[in-house]
Amino acid sequence: MTFSITGYDARNGMMGVAVATRYWAVGARVPYVSAGLAALAVQAYAQPYLGYDTLRLMREHGLSGPEALKQVLAADPGRDWRQVGLVDCHGNCYGYTGSETAPWSGHALGASSVGAGNMLVGEETVTAMVELFEAHPELDLPERLMA
Repeated sequence: MTFSITGYDARNGMMGVAVATRYWAVGARVPYVSAGLAALAVQAYAQPYLGYDTLRLMREHGLSGPEALKQVLAADPGRDWRQVGLVDCHGNCYGYTGSETAPWSGHALGASSVGAGNMLVGEETVTAMVELFEAHPELDLPERLMA
């Protein structure tokens, strides 16, 4: 079981990730954040290079977050087992849930956030995360992510 929210705070340009899972050391495998570029949550059968390569393409080629992630996913032979939520420094959001991720799995897009989850009972968790994040723009980013 893993669920995450990736969010963008337009007031100050900050981006971040919050994640909960049953696996140890999730902070080393799921969140990828680079100031001034993007924040990603890479989960399910997490492949670290999805995060590294997406950020590299953005930095080196000036791609938007969604453009870079789509390019990286297209080259990943294991993409059907992966799940990714992304926000970039311009507020662009993108979510991807592969067809082979464990049920229930899926993602929800907000105006400035992406909620994603797998091995859940249903979509209620990811929907609630996004709704709460979007409903409280007055809160600082860490509080919005944890809500």
